[in-house]
Amino acid sequence: MTFEAESNVQRRWSAQLCAVLIWGWLFLSAGSAMAAPDRYTFDTAHTEIRFSWDHLGLSRQSGRFLDISGEVVFDAAQPEQSSLNVRIPLKSLTTGVPALDDVLLKTPDYLNAAVHPEITFKSNSIVMTTAKTANVTGDLTFNGVTRPATLSVVWNFSGEHPLSKINP
Repeated sequence: MTFEAESNVQRRWSAQLCAVLIWGWLFLSAGSAMAAPDRYTFDTAHTEIRFSWDHLGLSRQSGRFLDISGEVVFDAAQPEQSSLNVRIPLKSLTTGVPALDDVLLKTPDYLNAAVHPEITFKSNSIVMTTAKTANVTGDLTFNGVTRPATLSVVWNFSGEHPLSKINP
């Protein structure tokens, strides 16, 4: 694969992964009431990262990563001081088509999972855009290449789970 083709694949996957990393931010494990800062880890029973792509204009193909880990340190009083770290092992990639996963996507021509077994994102700057939204800028490492990426994120909720009083 040429460098240009590899760069295009990486850019396309990077853009798609940035979009789906937002879901990691949204589906965090339940934590304590808003004390500054709170540490949240991904709840693996309720978190997955999905991606999709256009298949020659004929259909939308999709896949997901089933095994991810990450952490958000959230400071409600100073959200700009918060941080986000995500780790996505490529071995957990599935499209529902094993030949596509193992014979194509995980090979050196695409994701090169044997050499670069994971995708990571580590934030280095948070800029609030509204009271509940922000742009999180950080380093996205994908297929051995680290580039800056900005995620548009939404903080949905902090506090006690709404059903905790009836189902502790």
